Amino acid sequence: MTTAAPSGLRRFLVALLIVYVAKQLVVAFVSPPFTGHDEVAHFAMIRIVATEHRIPTLWTDRLPADLYRYRAYSIEWGNRDNSPLYTAVHPPLYYILMAPVYAVASRLTPEGIQYVLRCASIPCGVALIVLAFLLTATLFPRDAFLGVTVPTAVAFQPQISYEAAMVNNDALATALYTGVLLLMVLTIRDGATIRRAALLGIAVGVALLAKGTTVIALALIPLALLAGQRGPRWRSAAIQTAVAYAAAMAIVGPWWWFMTRVYGDPMALTAIAATQTDLTRDDTTFLQLLFSGRFLVARWVETWGEFGWRLIHISSALMALLGVVTATSITALVAVAMAGRRAVALYDWRLPALALLAAACALGYLSTVQFGVRFVLTQARYFFPMAAAAALLLMLGLRAWIPGRWHSVGQAVVVFAAIAVNVAIYTAYVIPYWYFR
Repeated sequence: MTTAAPSGLRRFLVALLIVYVAKQLVVAFVSPPFTGHDEVAHFAMIRIVATEHRIPTLWTDRLPADLYRYRAYSIEWGNRDNSPLYTAVHPPLYYILMAPVYAVASRLTPEGIQYVLRCASIPCGVALIVLAFLLTATLFPRDAFLGVTVPTAVAFQPQISYEAAMVNNDALATALYTGVLLLMVLTIRDGATIRRAALLGIAVGVALLAKGTTVIALALIPLALLAGQRGPRWRSAAIQTAVAYAAAMAIVGPWWWFMTRVYGDPMALTAIAATQTDLTRDDTTFLQLLFSGRFLVARWVETWGEFGWRLIHISSALMALLGVVTATSITALVAVAMAGRRAVALYDWRLPALALLAAACALGYLSTVQFGVRFVLTQARYFFPMAAAAALLLMLGLRAWIPGRWHSVGQAVVVFAAIAVNVAIYTAYVIPYWYFR
């Protein structure tokens, strides 16, 4: 069981969720139809699942010709009637969940249905915030600074919340992955058992059915179960890891079998390369991309801006300011981690739990780099499943810079700054671009 947070923090969470839902509704209706990342393609997937009751494939299905006027917000849509439905390689969970919503709204125009589907994605963002709050409360149940700032940072991160107001599977994947991280932290705190390992495996399997970006969870399973050992370590951890993997494969295995049968591999990477030849590359290596400042800056800018499929650019000054704040937090976090014995005494079981969250963030970025070695169209949202973990670590670092007596002031500054960033982005860039050019 997660240790209960103080009632004041729970009331703050309720207020935050109310504001968040209102903000998401504004974002959903302010953004013109199908201007989100790949919304046309995701919409087409939902329509096929809802009306034809089948899973589309890259070989047989095409981007919808009736929505060709929105081609600017899609990729590689040259031929109106014969461009592959590139989202067909995505796992089916999101589209199955949205199919009943589509059916209810099916009498509306495609644009009207799309707005309904956008609203149906908002609960995924709500779940993400609640899970981020629970993750924080599990690690630091009485810390008001973190209890306020972590869910706030997640709720008002512009691109992460934007994805949760569009038609796509990113918000669902991010919420489910955060649930996996919460289960891992609880396992480390309460001890690893066969039952917890099986539950963790099931959660990972479900997350893998949302989006392939959650696959890093498989690498974290043995780390979490090893850190959660209370008795003999290696043998027990190995058995529990096998149980967790078996449970995960029982959930995602049929989908991966289908993908391998249709495309040749579980992630369909070869098929993607074959159908998106203009977006593949062979001119760089993993290490070159890892240490590329241009690649890092591009991902940073995408993390905060580039709305409307990279059409709306945010000022470099704001990007630099956010970068300085983030670098300051990371510096403090590293200083705490380097404290050695003092850190172990201060955080006890929390130290391996925080190390796991840091590993999740690192692996998420490294997997994005690896994808970029093969494909030009690499995007920051591929590591958005690590949002809650990153927010917790960054706020922990920021707290280390603020004297204890100023924590209440610091958390208020974070809340107002998060709101201000959103207001500035939408009033100065997004809304003027769509409506006042």
